[in-house]
Amino acid sequence: MSPSFIIELFYQFFQGILLFQIIFFGVLFFLTKRKELILYCLMIITTTLYFFLNAPDTFFNIPPALIFDSYWYPYINFAILLGLMSLYLLFLKEVFSETSKRKEVAIIFKYTLISIPLFYVSFAVCVYKEYSNDMIFYASHLINGPFCGLLIYYNWKTKGNIRLIIYGLMVTFVSVVATMLMTIRYNQGHFAHYIDKYPLLYIRIGMFIDILLFQVFLMRHWVSQEKELATQEIKNQLAIAQFKNNVNHALHDDIGTNLSKINLRSYMALQKFHDPEYNVKNVLHSIQAEAQSMIEKIKNILSEEHNFNGLPWNEEIYQFAREMCESKNIKLVSNYLAVKTLELTSIQKYQLVLLMKEAINNAVKYSGCTELQLSIKLDSKNITFHVSDNGIGFDVSKPSFGNGLKNMKARANKINGEFQIISENNSGSQIKVTLKI
Repeated sequence: MSPSFIIELFYQFFQGILLFQIIFFGVLFFLTKRKELILYCLMIITTTLYFFLNAPDTFFNIPPALIFDSYWYPYINFAILLGLMSLYLLFLKEVFSETSKRKEVAIIFKYTLISIPLFYVSFAVCVYKEYSNDMIFYASHLINGPFCGLLIYYNWKTKGNIRLIIYGLMVTFVSVVATMLMTIRYNQGHFAHYIDKYPLLYIRIGMFIDILLFQVFLMRHWVSQEKELATQEIKNQLAIAQFKNNVNHALHDDIGTNLSKINLRSYMALQKFHDPEYNVKNVLHSIQAEAQSMIEKIKNILSEEHNFNGLPWNEEIYQFAREMCESKNIKLVSNYLAVKTLELTSIQKYQLVLLMKEAINNAVKYSGCTELQLSIKLDSKNITFHVSDNGIGFDVSKPSFGNGLKNMKARANKINGEFQIISENNSGSQIKVTLKI
């Protein structure tokens, strides 16, 4: 089996590969509508036409002289060659879209695109006037060189699947240069070796490697995209779960404590309904106002707009504590209204309000206390918030962790606060939240 026969067989095989790739990338474009795929498909179609035209004996058993010596051959051949260069240029710009936005890269791309029709006009004039057109023809092979060089320079250290395109670009560029040199030898009549009769062999090999690399790139790129989509789906589900969890906490802490307050007021109103000194009408008005406030808070929770009814955060806590304590005749001692200049973020304020309301609600409902103290202490490094009562207390070593205590700890963690419960049986309870300044 002669080397020439092997090369001819490779030509046939490669041309079949190109025809298959035209169908392959055409179908992919139809399915995905991705611009780089249609550009690559058009580039392969142009390449196929170029190879058919320059190997008539291999594919159509037509004597080469019949084609190469015809009047129309140089015009069509050069037009197809420049069309191939243009499509490859546009393909690279689409794939390396971010790099192509760089000022110097964009300028080179612009002038390369402009120079392509100028090359053709110059070549056509030389052919028509029967001037030498060799330099224009050979230079056209390197017309994309500056643009390709910049893409390689800016993306050489890039990691990931895009490196496959870089490798393909380099292989293609080397094969084009080799083809240009072989074409020069062929046109000058050098046939020292059998390969000299096949000047387009190198570009075929380069294109074959480039196609393989591009297909591997597509497969790996799509696998990566599928992984990203799956990861994003998991993140979305976690975000939804977190949002639901936050809503549940907020409903339990904020709405739950307000419902407890309404329940206590309703109970007191029923107990003292016939007491002429007890103003039931005012209590009912306050219950109505609290219900309206809860409606607004639910809206705020669902929209994540936590405005505390327009009150400052410290007044919100104090007002809630005062109303809860009044409903059970508990003495309230607090320095909250004296606090004016604490630098807290909106997230810290929101979490503290709900945490303190839950602590106050638990103390009023379960401790049996007669006095409740709210205090804020500041030092050079920390701010400490206290809720303490003189009630029955409980054994901290054997806590019954319901949602209330869990939610308070979770809220403290969200603002990087230290949460403590200090209590003993028959010795009252104290809840402390410490934030670093």
